[in-house]
Order: sequence, then C-alpha cells, then structure tokens
Amino acid sequence: MVDVLRHGFWESGDDPRPAYDAALDACSMALVADPDLAATHIEVGRAHRYWVSSGLAHGRWNEDTLEKAQRHALAAIAAAPDNPTAHVLLGVTHRLAANHLSGSGEDPRGELRMAVEAYRKAIDSRPSDSGAHMSLANALLSLGEDARNRGDDSNLYFQQAADAAYEAIEAEPSLIGAHVNLGIAQAQLAISARERGTDAEAHFRQAATALEEAIELNPLVEIATTNSG
Repeated sequence: MVDVLRHGFWESGDDPRPAYDAALDACSMALVADPDLAATHIEVGRAHRYWVSSGLAHGRWNEDTLEKAQRHALAAIAAAPDNPTAHVLLGVTHRLAANHLSGSGEDPRGELRMAVEAYRKAIDSRPSDSGAHMSLANALLSLGEDARNRGDDSNLYFQQAADAAYEAIEAEPSLIGAHVNLGIAQAQLAISARERGTDAEAHFRQAATALEEAIELNPLVEIATTNSG
C-alpha cells in the first residue's frame, strides 16, 4: 500500500487523491474487522503522513490530515506498545509539524522534543533500528541548530546527535544519511569548541572522516554538500 502511495504522490503526474482514497478505504475495512490491529493503524497513519509530506513539498499544509496520522500512530501504540514502527511514525508526524512551524517562523521546539521522545521509545523497543537512530540524530540536530540560533547552549544536542548517528552506523554501516548526520554534528561541535577557545581539531577531523565515508558510499553526496555550502 505504501508503495502505491509513494508512486501516486511523487512519481505520477496524475491526481494522487484516488490512490490515497483507495488505500484508506482498504485500511478502513481492515480496521472494521479488527479495530486494534496495530499494523493497519500504522498503514493508515503512513498514508496520511505521505499526504501531508506531499502537501509540504508543494507549499500546502494540512493540519487535519496530520492529526489523523498522529491518532493512528497513537492507536497503533495503544494496541502494540512495543512496536517500534508505530513510535517512529509518531515521531515523524511531530517532525513534520516542527518543519511547518519552523517554516512559518514559529517555535518548533515542542514538536521536536516530542519527536525525540518518540524515536527514543522506538529505540528502546528495538535498539538495532538504524532508521530510528538516524531520525533521532536528525531531530537532535534541528534542536541544536535552533538553540544556536537563539544564542542558547547547543553543545548537548549536537553531542547527542553525534551519539545517535554513531549508533545508526553501528547498526547499518552503509546508511549514508547517518554518516552525513555524524559529519554535521561533529562540525557543529567543532564550531562550538572553537567559540569556547578549546581544541576543535578532533571534531573537525571526525567530521571530515564521516563526510568522506558518505561520499565513498555515494559520490552524489559530494555534490549535495558542495552545493549546500
């Protein structure tokens, strides 16, 4: 079902609404048969989440749909409290809300903190979940960047982001995004060290190594990091 939604949202030039509606209808029938079915709540939540993501990519925000995604994530957690995928889904919905708030000039910290909490619960359920560790690193990086922009201490967030990225790499060494996250976190720690007048060389060296490993895994990363500078 999710593959169908991805195709409808991002690969097809046609109106994606019919694919979205059809997927939701199929899941709704499954929920009638078993309202506590965690896997179906996750699929419905994902469908809503992809619809919200698609809207954000085109400058549209749909708060009602995001709330539906969150409700289904919470229903999945209620049905299966140790299901890491349900916690990750909840974290993603909070991250989407944070992105919207940040883009609107509003304070994203509350949503980012809830995303961090959800990702940590997913990791508690499945410590080897590389995707959850990487998502945690992403959210912590955003909290660190927000703290720095406010003139607050960002070091703890960036160190925790680096730790989460290390865990993601340990679980899945070929996960490119985790290497990139590690590079960004170490670069930010280096900047913090330099601002405090302490030795930043080790952090810069670790940042360079992480980004070189990401480029080795996928040379296109070099283009992305060069263009972003």
